[in-house]
Order: sequence, then C-alpha cells, then structure tokens
Amino acid sequence: MDEHLPPLGCVPSAIEVLQGDFPDWDIWRERLSGGRHGDWCARRVGDQDSDPLRHDSVEGLRDLLIEAEKQG
Repeated sequence: MDEHLPPLGCVPSAIEVLQGDFPDWDIWRERLSGGRHGDWCARRVGDQDSDPLRHDSVEGLRDLLIEAEKQG
C-alpha cells in the first residue's frame, strides 16, 4: 500500500474549506422551490438583519467574503 496517498473520503469539499477560512460567517446553500439548489449565501454569525452575500459559485462567494472582510 502506498503510504503517500491520502485516505479516500477525507478530503474536505470546497465549501468546507471556505467555512474553515471564514469561521465568523454562516454559509449555506439556498434551496429553491422543488428542492433545486440556488445561490451560495453567507452572513456574519449573529447578524440576521442584513441581506446575505450571494453568488452562484463557491469561488465567487469566496471573493465576496474577502471583500467584506477587507471592509470590516
């Protein structure tokens, strides 16, 4: 057995990495009618009053989170 190969099933998904990089944010996927997936959304933990950041891709949401972090 090759000890240099990572174990199967132990690689985090892109959204798990994103959540780990931005622990002060709630991140979720919008669910549309009929159970279809919508945008990826994020809002600061504890902030239920502001509109969430939204993007149709994880990479796009990452860019929005980076900009939001820069603005404070």
